[in-house]
Order: sequence, then C-alpha cells, then structure tokens
Amino acid sequence: MDLNHIISSNLRNLRNERNLSLGQMAELSGVSKVMLSQIEKGDSLSEPAIIRTCGVKLHVFIFCLWFNSNIFKNYFQIKKM
Repeated sequence: MDLNHIISSNLRNLRNERNLSLGQMAELSGVSKVMLSQIEKGDSLSEPAIIRTCGVKLHVFIFCLWFNSNIFKNYFQIKKM
C-alpha cells in the first residue's frame, strides 16, 4: 500500500468517524468538495498543505494520516469533535 492510499483511507475514515459529510468537511477545511473526494478516492495526490489543514480541522496530528494503524490515531488524537 503506497503512502497516498494510506493518507486517503485515513482521511476518509477520520471524516466518517466524526460523522462529517464531504460537504461539511469542505466547509470546515476550506478545501473544495471535489478535491477532498479525489483525495479520498486516491485519484489526486495529497498536497501536504491540504493534508495539514484537514488534520488540524479533524483535530489530529498530521502524522496520524500517514500511518496505516489505528494505534497512532487513538494514542495521539488530540480530541474528538
């Protein structure tokens, strides 16, 4: 599994855990719904600035999006929305 796939999967999972639609996440992060959808599907490479913004808005450290493990998400999570 490549890094882009891991990031896209983790971003989608974190968004879903917080019961946010793509539209709500787009509004919250300032990233377009189309771009978020492309990132989550793995159709677009995730730009570091976009991933950082999404991580901040989801209240997780950015490196939680880089690892394919719930251990990091649960251990390093700042807070749930």
